[in-house]
Amino acid sequence: MKLTPLDIRKQEFTRAFRGYEVEEVQAFLQTVSEQWQQVLDEQRRQAERIRELEEKLEHYRRIEEALQQALETARENARQTIEQAERKARLILEEARTRADEIRWQAEQERRQLQQRIAELVERRDELIARLRAFLRAEMEVLAKFEERARTAASEAAAVSEAAPASAPAEGQAEAPVEPEPSAAPEMPAMAPEEAMPQEAALDMESEPEPEEPPMVPRFATFQPEPEAMEPEPTAPDPAPPPEPPAPPEPPPERKGWTVRSIVGTPPASRTPDESPENPPEQSEQANEEFEKIRRILRDLD
Repeated sequence: MKLTPLDIRKQEFTRAFRGYEVEEVQAFLQTVSEQWQQVLDEQRRQAERIRELEEKLEHYRRIEEALQQALETARENARQTIEQAERKARLILEEARTRADEIRWQAEQERRQLQQRIAELVERRDELIARLRAFLRAEMEVLAKFEERARTAASEAAAVSEAAPASAPAEGQAEAPVEPEPSAAPEMPAMAPEEAMPQEAALDMESEPEPEEPPMVPRFATFQPEPEAMEPEPTAPDPAPPPEPPAPPEPPPERKGWTVRSIVGTPPASRTPDESPENPPEQSEQANEEFEKIRRILRDLD
């Protein structure tokens, strides 16, 4: 039976002779009842606190379980993430190695192609330079021979013109045929390397038959055979011929060769012995300019 403070206060005792003092017993019961009430209140408060603590403990236990589960989940996720990262890194490395090998192979192929192309270009450049050098040297030789022939023709024409006034030919006697002097070759413009004559044309020009060393001329001139000397026509004899004057000097011996005629314009007319060459200083100056141009081109090629 559970004893309560009310039971203690209402407790009644049987009366007997020489029993306890009633008031003292009542006071003691009142004190015991109050103290018991305090004990019960304290017990109730402690039980309430224990229940609250148990609830908190249960809450914390659930939190701990959730934290443990979250920790396990985090660990599992971290492990999976690390595995995926490692697998992805391996794939990236393999792909990078494969791509690097492909790029290296392509670069090697391009390098070989470029080297082959460079070698071809160098060979073509050397061949072109050799052709240009040979062509320019041939042109220099042509100009040198042309200048020498022009000087020779000028000197011969000057000698003929000086000897002509000293001896007048007889009246009615046909003039001696004079070999027409070659006209001056047109000035040859300086050619760029792209406009140079191909090697086949230069070889054809060099391989043409040259009777008795005919002069070499630029490519802008055509060759035509020199006209034959005119035979003097016979004249009727006079009944009383005057005394014969001294015989005129014989014309220079005929030279077999080729006359140079320009493609552009009309062909030059033949000159008589008393006509002087047309502007030999200008021809010499033009030839010198051509020499200088060719020398500059050769220096640039070297």
